[in-house]
Amino acid sequence: MAKTLKISFSGICTFAPGVPPNPATEFEKLFAVMPAARQPKLTKDTKGIVSRHHAYVYVPQKNLQDSSGAALSITKKVNNVDVVSNVYLVDHARITLDTVPNNKVKYFQDPTKPVKGHHSDPGVAPPKDSRWVPDTREIFGSVVKLKVNPKNNVSDVVSMVVELSGGSIESDHACNSSQKRKFEPEIAVVEERIMNPDTVVIMEFPDATTTVTLKASKLDPGNQLIGLPATGLVLVWGGSQEIVIRMGNDTLDEIVIVDTNRRCAATPVDRRDNDFDLHYEILDIPANSVRPIPVFGGGHGDFGGCVGLRAELP
Repeated sequence: MAKTLKISFSGICTFAPGVPPNPATEFEKLFAVMPAARQPKLTKDTKGIVSRHHAYVYVPQKNLQDSSGAALSITKKVNNVDVVSNVYLVDHARITLDTVPNNKVKYFQDPTKPVKGHHSDPGVAPPKDSRWVPDTREIFGSVVKLKVNPKNNVSDVVSMVVELSGGSIESDHACNSSQKRKFEPEIAVVEERIMNPDTVVIMEFPDATTTVTLKASKLDPGNQLIGLPATGLVLVWGGSQEIVIRMGNDTLDEIVIVDTNRRCAATPVDRRDNDFDLHYEILDIPANSVRPIPVFGGGHGDFGGCVGLRAELP
């Protein structure tokens, strides 16, 4: 029986490569790129504010060989037992694993079924289909590449790159949201639908594996690694078969509730996901391009959750 490491990504994370036409396609690497927002700023259309964001790593202390050095510790009750997790606020970081998973990088998808409306509607793609996370082709009607190469040194527009050599890529509807979203202004014609804020990568390891290390290095020679020890984080399964951790790029208010039901708030008003504008900072688009923003209505769901995006490697 394989042991698994599940990483749940949320917030402004741009994934490359994108979902391939052939669902059997496997990739050598998956890159999760976190665009930097070290200070609040206006969106390109000046109609909203992009909040300050932090790239982060969120790990239960029970899965850490050494639990020292975190920026924050979060406690929540699970079955009346306190579970403590460490939150590392990270900048200028590249994260890799010291062990290659057994399963290759592969997007889970069912191309025979469309992604439209709500994932509970009859005849649509299953909830874990990776296509519930938006793709640049939905916005522009064609493939868009990253303008930064996550394989190499990257500029200050990126706070963290997570580089994975295996894993099944799936959507996770943690809040079972009823909030449908649509890009405005509309360039490509896409039906209003659920746009899932969370992407999970599930990696499998031999049952005899006892630890795996999240290795941390600096993104480029000109900036120092912030928030993680140079030795990385050693994860331990202990008596379990699964480790579940979180990574992402979000506001501090959202990070501290990301693993609780408090993130699943309802709202009676429409809202623009202004933070989505950050994705465009690392896409290879003309400087004067229109930057469509997801707008979603009231109802149950992850109201504060920022939507991820898929693009292609340069």
